[in-house]
Amino acid sequence: MFSRRTTTVGQKAAVLTCCGLIVLVCAAGCAADTTEPHEDDAALHELIETLLMDESAEERRWAAATLGQHGDVKAIPALIEASRKDEDRGVRTQAVLALGRIGDAEAVEHLTQVLADEDEDMRRQAARALGEIGDQQASEPLYEALRGDRSPYVRHLAAWALGEIGSDKAVQVLVESLEADGSAYVRVGVAAALGSIGAHESIGPLIDTFRDVDARVRWEAVKAVSMMGQAAVEPLVLTLWKGPGDTPSLAAFSLEKIGHREAKEEVDRFLLERGIDLQEVSEDYQLDWPYDVMVLVLERYGTREMARYFSSLRLEDFDDPGQWATVVQAAQDWLAARS
Repeated sequence: MFSRRTTTVGQKAAVLTCCGLIVLVCAAGCAADTTEPHEDDAALHELIETLLMDESAEERRWAAATLGQHGDVKAIPALIEASRKDEDRGVRTQAVLALGRIGDAEAVEHLTQVLADEDEDMRRQAARALGEIGDQQASEPLYEALRGDRSPYVRHLAAWALGEIGSDKAVQVLVESLEADGSAYVRVGVAAALGSIGAHESIGPLIDTFRDVDARVRWEAVKAVSMMGQAAVEPLVLTLWKGPGDTPSLAAFSLEKIGHREAKEEVDRFLLERGIDLQEVSEDYQLDWPYDVMVLVLERYGTREMARYFSSLRLEDFDDPGQWATVVQAAQDWLAARS
């Protein structure tokens, strides 16, 4: 960021004696700091000149990053030019990142063009920057990136950006990708984006994702549904009692995370049918309990010691590492939320 220098107007004091009293009089009233905006303008010009003309790629990268941190929209044209023309890949990507940090819609048209760049890292950073700006005019290019980019990393960030922007059509496109994208990494990002948007029409598709083959996707869907609150309770309760396979346990996780009285009562009924009391489990959590009980006890009675124990579990020690990966992820999330 730019340094900001201030000039202090000195107080002029006159000492007057009257009836033995000394009165201090400030000639200028109250002293005030005055700023010189032209110094910031000069610093901005110097950074732009460094970005566009310095022979050192390292200096140009530094200038781009500094311009992004300062956030002055007057730097946008220079950053756009650098992201288009600089011969150094690091400078180009740093310029794109800086445009996202500035966060002004003036950069959106250019960034949507970068989404078609041959360089994968440029496309990734463009998607990230568009999410940071959050302007609706980026939606259509992001839909295209989510549906068609060959890189799962770009698709993941496109999903995240759409979650930041949010729209009814974004929900539709995200649900399509949740069901069709072959990359678990992308489906994780899509589920998280749907949770961020919070549209109730995504509850059903997210609950369907409880059957995803990848444990990370299933856990992200659990978290996303829980963010829907009361609207998700009824379909989750239905899944709790009538869902296929392992989906009842995942429904229990979501209900427990929602935390409403009705939701917790249903979880307790579900566990009671299995002869399980979470309070008792919390007192002996290192015993050989089922994985779903571990997740539930952590959510309700978790301690830092318990979370550390669960996060240190070795998945190769279990017959079904996919299920126990959910325990480890839940513990890591628990610790991260309280760090």
